[in-house]
Amino acid sequence: MDTASALRRLDPATYLSHFVAKGVRPDGRALDHSRPWTHRTGTLAGGAAGSAIVQLGRTRVLCRAVLRAGQPPASAPDSGDVDIQIVTPPLCGRHHGVRGGRKTTEGLALEALAKQALVRSGFVDCSGLSLSKGRLAWQVGLECVCLSDAGNLADAALGAAVLALKDARIPPHDVEDGVVFLRDGGAEGDGMDEEEAEGAALPLSGAALHATTLGVFRGHLLNDPSLEELPLLDAAVTVVTDDDGNVCAVHKAGGAAVGPDLLERCVDFARSAPRRY
Repeated sequence: MDTASALRRLDPATYLSHFVAKGVRPDGRALDHSRPWTHRTGTLAGGAAGSAIVQLGRTRVLCRAVLRAGQPPASAPDSGDVDIQIVTPPLCGRHHGVRGGRKTTEGLALEALAKQALVRSGFVDCSGLSLSKGRLAWQVGLECVCLSDAGNLADAALGAAVLALKDARIPPHDVEDGVVFLRDGGAEGDGMDEEEAEGAALPLSGAALHATTLGVFRGHLLNDPSLEELPLLDAAVTVVTDDDGNVCAVHKAGGAAVGPDLLERCVDFARSAPRRY
């Protein structure tokens, strides 16, 4: 074993600091560079109103959007709702292990961040999901499954959720006496053209949402931290912005406190980061 390999194994923080001091990282990226991003929509057929698969480096997340008609919450009788689940099964990485279906604190925090970004920011217009005030509304369920976790699950999961929502379509339907009846687009003489049969898009704002996660390491910001870098960070900050640079949500995952100056640097970076979709 050579000296570099030994240092990487025995003192990974010092190993990383040698690279960061030179403005690069062990995988060859500059500090402000993200790993390659690819995505596809419409990947699932049958049972999904919309779907997307995202790959960020070797991190992969599959998300499907499912529509169900149900009673709206009493606090918002003229609105539907959006719920998101982020699942990290053992198959996505041995570091996740087997927890008997229990979610980690990190997973619950990530779901809360996604819900805040998608709903409270106004990206999804929940009032546009109402079918019958006080009686019926569309409930949008987002199911994100991590297929491979190589770090920065936040950016991949939120991106997959946004793309699945943009891909989703509300099927042609009628509402009678509080019951939703789906129209058969293939029925002869139904009078629907091809566009109508495809369904209507969900009520979304025109600006997409983008998550940017930055690792804080000894005063430096590392864009899109890898799985190797994550446990060595002082903190990790995820900033969600829209196409216009408006901040929709901010989340810090554990670690040391992040002061206002450092947080401002994270926000400024996220606002100017290249958009992935």
